[in-house]
Amino acid sequence: QWSMYISSSNYFGVYKGYDGPNNFYQSIGSGYILPANEWHHLAVTWEGTDMWFYVDGVEVNHYENAAPAPVPTDDTYPLTIGRRANESQYLNGWVCEARIWDHVRTQDEIVRYMNAEVDGNSTGLVGYWPLHEDYNDHSVYGVPYSLSGNVYLGAQNNSDLDNIPYLLPDGENYTVAPSSSLTIPFKFWN
Repeated sequence: QWSMYISSSNYFGVYKGYDGPNNFYQSIGSGYILPANEWHHLAVTWEGTDMWFYVDGVEVNHYENAAPAPVPTDDTYPLTIGRRANESQYLNGWVCEARIWDHVRTQDEIVRYMNAEVDGNSTGLVGYWPLHEDYNDHSVYGVPYSLSGNVYLGAQNNSDLDNIPYLLPDGENYTVAPSSSLTIPFKFWN
């Protein structure tokens, strides 16, 4: 069992269960409290005993004592988005998109692609749920899903949040010189 969470006090962290029969787990905090009622891009990468936490592409913590044991793959707990697996701890908020990669993403990759659509065939992408469209896994694996709790697609979200998520095509970055203009294609999630 592995979950990225936002606590009831807006604390951003990770819960990592491992070694199923012995029921070991580790809860690791980012040290970051998210401002309420704002959209944010959250990312966690993990390699060996190192775990990095990012908010909007900025590293907010590098934890160096994560248990190196892998997350169990025995299907005891299904992959869940918006709640802790097999429990009743639900996210009180909105999720626009979820991606799972089979390798550690660099900070540059996180920044470059955090507001970009990705191709479901992208190398290393093992799960991709652009929840503004539907609930399907758009990666090549097409993981099946079931719904639980209060679930809404992006178009059904009447959020009044100021910072609305947007997408730039294919991870593009744009630079506009002072006193210049540039047309930049983008689309909103809804």
